[in-house]
Amino acid sequence: GVAPPRMSERGRFVAVTPARCVLSSVEPGVRHVLTLVVRNVSTKGRRIRIFPPRSPRLRLVVRNETEVAAGLELSAELSFLGESVEPLDDQLLVQVGRPDGGGETELLTIPVLVRPPCAQIGCEPAVDFGEVVLGAPVSRGLTLRNAGKRAGRVVFDAVIGQDGARPKEGATPQFRVTPAALEVPAGGVAQVRVECTACEPGELGGTVQLHVEGGGDMSLPPAVSLRACVIPQALELRDSTGGSVTAVDFGQLYWGREARRVLTAINTGPNAIDFAFLNPLVDADADPSTIDNGSLALTMTPAMGMLPPHSTCEVVASFRPVPKPAAATGFGGEAAGEDGDVESLSVELQIESVETGQKTSLRLLGNAVKPKMKVSPASLVFGHVEQYGYVDRRMVLTNESKHLPLDFSVTQPANFSLTPALGTLPPNGSIELIVRFSPHQLGELKATARLLAYGGSVASTPIKLWGGCSVPRKRAPEGGVHKLPSDFVKPPRLIGFDETRSHRKSWTRPQVWDATAQLEESAVLQTLRSKGKLGGAHADEVLDRIAQSDTGFELSAAEQMGKAEHRRQYGEFLTRTREARETALRARHTGIEPGDFCFGVSLGLEAFSGLATPWPELDTGREPVWLHKPYDTPGAPRPGAGRRAAVFDPMELAVRKFKALPEEPDEVRECKQPLSPKELLAVVGGPKTIDFGTVTAGTTLSRSFSVINDLRASVLVEVRAADEPELAESWPPSQVIPSGASAGFDVTLRVDEPASAFRRKVSYVINGIHAFKFTVMAEIVPPELHLTSTKLAALDEIDFTFGTGDAAMTASRTLLLHNRGTAPAAFRWELPPGFKGKPAFRVDPEIGTVAARSKLSLTVTFHPQLGCTAEHALVCLVEGGAPCTLSCRAPGLAEAKLLIVGRALSFGTNAVGVAQERIFTVRNAGATEAVFSIDPAQVLPGWTVTPLSAAIRPGSLLEIAVEAVSDLPAKLEPSLALSVRYGKPLKLPVYFEAIVPQASVREDDFEFEPVVVGSEAHQPLTLVNDSPIPAVLYCDLTLYPSFSLQLLANKEAELHRAEMDAAEVATTITALNDDESESPLQLISCAPDTANAAGDETDQSEYDRVSARGSAAPADQRLYRITVPPNAELCLSLNFEPQAHGAVEFELPLELAGVPRCAELRRLVHAEGLRARLGVSTTRVMMGPRIVRDPALPYCTSIEIFSQEDEEGGVGLKWAVDTSALEGTGFRLPVTSGTLAPRGSLTLPIEFAPPRPMSVDVCLPLFLDGAQADPKAKPYLTLQLKATATRPRIEFDRSEVLLPPVPLGHVARASFYVLNQGYDNLELQGRITADTERLPLELFFPEGRLVGVAKQRLLVMVSFCSSRPLSFTSRVELSDADGQRFSIPVSATSDGSVFTTQPYLSGPAAPRLRIEALPPAALLDKNGNPRSVKPGAAPPPAAIIIDTGELPAPAAEERSGAADANGVETTDGVDPAAGEVGSTAPPNRPLRSNTPVSDVALLRLATMALDTSRPTEEQEVAAAAAAADTGGLIVALICSSILALPVDAGPFPAPLTASKAKATVDLLELLTGRRVPPPPAVTDRKNPKQVARSLLGGYDHILTFLRAAGGLLAAAKPDYLMPLPEFLKLAEAGVGTIPSTMRASRLSRRRKRELSAEHAASHGPACVEVL
Repeated sequence: GVAPPRMSERGRFVAVTPARCVLSSVEPGVRHVLTLVVRNVSTKGRRIRIFPPRSPRLRLVVRNETEVAAGLELSAELSFLGESVEPLDDQLLVQVGRPDGGGETELLTIPVLVRPPCAQIGCEPAVDFGEVVLGAPVSRGLTLRNAGKRAGRVVFDAVIGQDGARPKEGATPQFRVTPAALEVPAGGVAQVRVECTACEPGELGGTVQLHVEGGGDMSLPPAVSLRACVIPQALELRDSTGGSVTAVDFGQLYWGREARRVLTAINTGPNAIDFAFLNPLVDADADPSTIDNGSLALTMTPAMGMLPPHSTCEVVASFRPVPKPAAATGFGGEAAGEDGDVESLSVELQIESVETGQKTSLRLLGNAVKPKMKVSPASLVFGHVEQYGYVDRRMVLTNESKHLPLDFSVTQPANFSLTPALGTLPPNGSIELIVRFSPHQLGELKATARLLAYGGSVASTPIKLWGGCSVPRKRAPEGGVHKLPSDFVKPPRLIGFDETRSHRKSWTRPQVWDATAQLEESAVLQTLRSKGKLGGAHADEVLDRIAQSDTGFELSAAEQMGKAEHRRQYGEFLTRTREARETALRARHTGIEPGDFCFGVSLGLEAFSGLATPWPELDTGREPVWLHKPYDTPGAPRPGAGRRAAVFDPMELAVRKFKALPEEPDEVRECKQPLSPKELLAVVGGPKTIDFGTVTAGTTLSRSFSVINDLRASVLVEVRAADEPELAESWPPSQVIPSGASAGFDVTLRVDEPASAFRRKVSYVINGIHAFKFTVMAEIVPPELHLTSTKLAALDEIDFTFGTGDAAMTASRTLLLHNRGTAPAAFRWELPPGFKGKPAFRVDPEIGTVAARSKLSLTVTFHPQLGCTAEHALVCLVEGGAPCTLSCRAPGLAEAKLLIVGRALSFGTNAVGVAQERIFTVRNAGATEAVFSIDPAQVLPGWTVTPLSAAIRPGSLLEIAVEAVSDLPAKLEPSLALSVRYGKPLKLPVYFEAIVPQASVREDDFEFEPVVVGSEAHQPLTLVNDSPIPAVLYCDLTLYPSFSLQLLANKEAELHRAEMDAAEVATTITALNDDESESPLQLISCAPDTANAAGDETDQSEYDRVSARGSAAPADQRLYRITVPPNAELCLSLNFEPQAHGAVEFELPLELAGVPRCAELRRLVHAEGLRARLGVSTTRVMMGPRIVRDPALPYCTSIEIFSQEDEEGGVGLKWAVDTSALEGTGFRLPVTSGTLAPRGSLTLPIEFAPPRPMSVDVCLPLFLDGAQADPKAKPYLTLQLKATATRPRIEFDRSEVLLPPVPLGHVARASFYVLNQGYDNLELQGRITADTERLPLELFFPEGRLVGVAKQRLLVMVSFCSSRPLSFTSRVELSDADGQRFSIPVSATSDGSVFTTQPYLSGPAAPRLRIEALPPAALLDKNGNPRSVKPGAAPPPAAIIIDTGELPAPAAEERSGAADANGVETTDGVDPAAGEVGSTAPPNRPLRSNTPVSDVALLRLATMALDTSRPTEEQEVAAAAAAADTGGLIVALICSSILALPVDAGPFPAPLTASKAKATVDLLELLTGRRVPPPPAVTDRKNPKQVARSLLGGYDHILTFLRAAGGLLAAAKPDYLMPLPEFLKLAEAGVGTIPSTMRASRLSRRRKRELSAEHAASHGPACVEVL
């Protein structure tokens, strides 16, 4: 990329700003001035002189020969004035010191550039077309921007291809720019179009050159790269197998059936395309009767659509043949042959796409087969059968089609059944049907059964069935316990044609073949058919049902006479009941009983004589005549001269208005005609009273006044509402109402002043002659606003309070301003008249308008400031209405007293670009809670303050961290203002100075002697820091993989510099033993270690690949971070290990953090790699950690050496290794010399048998051609052997052992593996460090105690059982024969609370648990006699018992099994920790037993107690979510009843861990009344380990405090209580208490993800456990 312009030119003693003096846009005759500043950056005063430029038009004004003190500046003024302006390049010189006076001098050259106004045109460096369709032109816009003061003309040259060739003449260019040249105005933009026309698929690229005519400052690139990816686009049609489809053959199909084929349409291009299936032989508007059968039967769905880019769509091809029209019958018709049964159909569809211009064909084929189904005979006659009897007849069903099989089904009519009911007929196949007639009623029975092909969709054939039943019988029930299913099967009873005759003695029915019509239809059916009420094939079933009841043989003569008598009696009964009902009705209307006139004194009157009862008669409904327009339609004609009912709705305004004046002669004549009284009744206006109701002053409302004209002529109606000022906006004034129509007039009311009552009479005139009036009334009220709460309750006062822990600076309440009027109401909030003081309450918004019949939300904010009035009113002034008042109060408000510990915050002197953190403390010296806030806007850019706001309890302290950084040298003295809620504001002065460290390299250059490929050489690199602050430098050796940096000890550096030429044999470069994170040389991004090519077991550590700024770096990047202490030197070694032969020369890429490269760090490096005669597979053999062992059994590895001498005329290559340095190191080379043939190779074995624990790093020189005899000879190669010898040790498969929490008296077990590291044969000795009487732990070795070569791991089990609540962490120690001890922590918990033992109670042992009462204790008096228990005494305590009822009862000598905390049952022995098996131990009895246990049972227990499973990610997420829900409920309970926690800090557990767990500490101190110890103080904020230890110590003190108070938190870890940012800092510092936070390392992205996942799974449950 292009390096950014330097702001200043920096030398050793001074810095000149700017680095280039540029006078741009210079106008002739105008003086242009530029200021030059020279600053003394050295530590003492300097004499500075500035020499002016040579050009006479440039003038320099400066005070030369001036002594400038350290840190001060010298200003100079450079001006230009000329009659003509041309580009001018000059320079001025800055001289420091006197050249002839001795001492230190320096000379800096500053370029001076003068440029006239010109064009400054810029554009994008590339145009990417993305995916382009082959052959489709695509264009993109390229914007040119001119930032100069002159217009510029940009010219585009021809496009150059990817290979650098220009397009041939006459060939179509793939890229084209239009226009080729254009002018860009000054300060404006212009746009050109770049068009791409691709001729072949693939990647397409090019470059277009451009320049500005006439010169100019071109900020645009000299060339714009063009790129496109050309993809062919087409519409493809494929079947289910993925093959291309051109035709779809459906084969043969019966008429009426449907077949489908699913195809896939694919869009292969990047653009959306359309598609359509078109039939060229069918017009879209054609009559369906003219379309051929193929086009109707063969279709595609959907017929058209749109496909998105690179997508697919399913299309369905359908074949549904329809029957051909019936052929002509008679003599003119043709007989249908066999070939007429099959009709071949086809259609040729065109698939078209407008977007691509693609046209392809799709052929659809199919054969339509005519179904031919025959039934013989077509009808059956069964004759007469006894009731509930049955007879059978045969019928043959034939499929006469020879092409396709036929599926059939048969309907089952009443009294008849056909078997089989369904089946399949092959082509030309037949089947026999058995038709059974079983009558259940008397008479003539007829039915029609239908033979259906494919459910009736293909064909339907009727089968006529007839039978009679004249002999009634009763049904004999069948059944019984002795019957079998086969007994209910009726055997067939087939009859012939001759047996179907009826045998009656009285008369004989005609034969069927003589009178077929008479048999098929009865007289009733013939009558119905003759009347046309029944007809067609669909009425067959109805006719059958009628025929079955119209036999005339249902009843006998006696039954007929009884039926007639019953009908007569029923008629008499209906007559009597009707007369009684009418008599009761008359009595109810008159109140006189008819019997009253038959008894008593007679007045000579006839009953019910005289006047008729005056009961109103109901109107008889009249059906209206059907009209084209109903009566209720406005303007509809009315029959005769009748008057329609007038209904007026003033709320519905008429949309249509008629013309105001008559225009036609007939209308003029009719509108002047006077009307008679009868005609006036036909013109109705209404309503007579228009009531607007309650109206707010200033509202404009309209109501409708309607006039209905029922005359046969038009009328002119004029409404004179404009005579009243309040109704002046009414419209229209007049309308010509046609005959039979109605017109509406909008009566508009507007009153600006309130009035108690408004009432006006308004006249309306018909035809200018007849005048009538209607009334307009309303109640006018002023605007009024009401204050309500969000629940719409009336509100006139508000109280504001702050909860405990609330860190907000203000409190807000939301209320509603309700306008119930009809006009918008404008309001303004003000303080009450006469108010004095500082208001504490304000309303937002203060000014606004509430719409009519709506509500507006307001926010009242309480901002407590010292000296403000904590109780006053706010007045809402309503424009034109009465004001409303809101009283605001803040009871209990007390002054907060907050103090800053310390007078100022000083950062001292810091390096540019390096962030520093300082802490200052704020103390609450008052009696109430104090809240402060820091405005983020006042914090300088790049600075951070944490926290920005917080609440501090009385007497408490709070630390505030300030992190400052500066990218430029500066001396800053800002002030940090703290706003205190209802307290005095605080101000803290801050002093910060940023300077550039004075770092330099002592060596002049680095000249390496020629080095053979495979060996290495070293040069000392000394960095000197003359500044009072540390200097941070970065050296990027990514481009130079043969070079590396290494840290040297100071004494060794001097020795290395003095004896470099002596080439010591055992010269060793060792790194300092500092921590990696605190080392002055850190490789913050490097490649993986590939030096272990010999196959040894190197313990390779993982390097975090993080660049200097925290972003992920490439795998081959090597960036060194170097920290040089203040006023000190740092000795490094620059190593050169050539990887290829050849010379290398470059400038050492050494940069100072935050500062551009300076001359003091610029050094040249020169080295040369020579072609190797002898090659080695690797020069570094890393054996890694090895156990001390017998020299007879060494560790072995090998390297390969090979000769690279040419075979032609070559002799053997003699080599030798000087092994004098191997004495006492444990290394041995069996072969130390030899001769290699040209191009030969040899495997060199290396053995390592360390005699004692030590660290070995030795270098062995390798000589060629006998050079080892010369003591001054230099080695050809150097082999480095490195290993670490350690003693044998024992390791564990986990970092700690956690026993599950169990109830009192229950056994908890856990197992772990002991891993052997180097012991050949060892018997382990184990012990528990704690007091086993107080902490009942036991240790078991189910697999024995021996470990060795044959057994590399050993299973160990720990058990625990306690009768009292207990939680502890102890250690289990294992020792070897030499007394060396190896320990592992063990944590156990036993409690009687179900909260603690919930995992155990809901675990595998839960089904075998029950709660039982313990036997009551025996109470004795002083004489030893039992004492009676008082009534009402407490019940005996309960115990949790393990239920073993699921197991069979054991024998007397056997013992039942017991279940442990892991759900394991022991059945062959005694529980090793619980005493008697199957029961809990009593409190006064030891909980352990020395009874031997079988090895099998113990091994089974230990194996089951071994927890090797890890929860899945889903289980961890579910557990964290459950913990968050539980913690949220507990936090809500605490906030509502104990203490207000900072819930605004975030979801659980943020309220507990915010501000370094301050809320948790406050809660503990409040509940216990004791003070929690504060975290360890931090003396050096620059030390990240000390800061991390302080953070961890605060949480560890909380756990220690809870454990001391009886909290069962033995397994709790303070690391998991920390929030994620602090947890990551702890892991980076490596001072935690868990394995993931014990190793210090810089966090890579992968490492951060792992830590974040671990923290998310453990943070919430740990905080819930603390709660």
